[in-house]
Amino acid sequence: MTAPGISQHGHEYQLDSRTKQLWSRLDLQGKGELDLNGLQLGLHNLGHPMKNADHLLQQMFQEADTNRDGKIQFHEFQSFVRQAEAQLWNLFQSIDTDKDGKVDKLQMERAFERAGIAVPKDRLNKFFNHVDNDNDGYISYLEWRLQCETVKDGPKGNELIIATAKRMYQTGGMQSAYRGVTMGLIGMFPYSAIDMSVFEFLKKTYKSYVSRRQGIPEDEIEPGNLVTGMIGASSGAFGATVVYPLNVLRTRLQTQGTHMHRATYTGIWDVAHQTLKNEGVRGLYKGLTPNLLKVAPALSITWVVYENSKRFLRLE
Repeated sequence: MTAPGISQHGHEYQLDSRTKQLWSRLDLQGKGELDLNGLQLGLHNLGHPMKNADHLLQQMFQEADTNRDGKIQFHEFQSFVRQAEAQLWNLFQSIDTDKDGKVDKLQMERAFERAGIAVPKDRLNKFFNHVDNDNDGYISYLEWRLQCETVKDGPKGNELIIATAKRMYQTGGMQSAYRGVTMGLIGMFPYSAIDMSVFEFLKKTYKSYVSRRQGIPEDEIEPGNLVTGMIGASSGAFGATVVYPLNVLRTRLQTQGTHMHRATYTGIWDVAHQTLKNEGVRGLYKGLTPNLLKVAPALSITWVVYENSKRFLRLE
């Protein structure tokens, strides 16, 4: 089924025409194919909001690359766009329960309820009025799909920063600029204490072991860079693991209500309660492995530089 007021042939023709136009603006070098970097460059050239959404962009690329050759040809891109258009239309139809080709505010509210999403009245009104371009009290399919069009002339640079600051202030006042700061401070102090304590403990244990093995005083033993790096990586990884749940909760507080994290929270205890209720304890450790892959080598280098700097400056 096609959008209301448009024949099947006319709808497909318009869609293919838009697809070709978009492809020509993405395929900057005119090769007839795009790799992931080329797609990102094309989106950046268009000023599209997905240009910096690496994870979503990679997921989209993998779905479009049906022959798995690491590149998207036009026919693959066209097929992907058609599928996306069909999904968009199906979603519109699921909201348009009386099938009159338009969505009113009550239908939108009930759709959110069916999805289990609690949307405050003021946010619903703001969203509805934003989509309802002609202010007739209904959202047509054309207005619906316009929300998914490419953003061509959005704010950039300082203008974007100012616009974001204004939007943050309007939605949450000055408090919105400090979302998650409590969790950040709570996590910072124990992390530093754990990291330094574990490092000194492991360093002392190593020196004691070498002292007994070689029969020399501990004061004469200085761990080399390799040992120092291993100890630093271990202490940093341990500290990061202990405080990681706090970082997860802080991040969710800061990103709540965004495209990447739809849920909203009333505060620290609410985000903790919802996370444990919906995902269990494992939800507090989502993303721990890549975090450790970053933290361990970073702390290893930090401690090596720190220990060498102390010796160079004779601060011991």
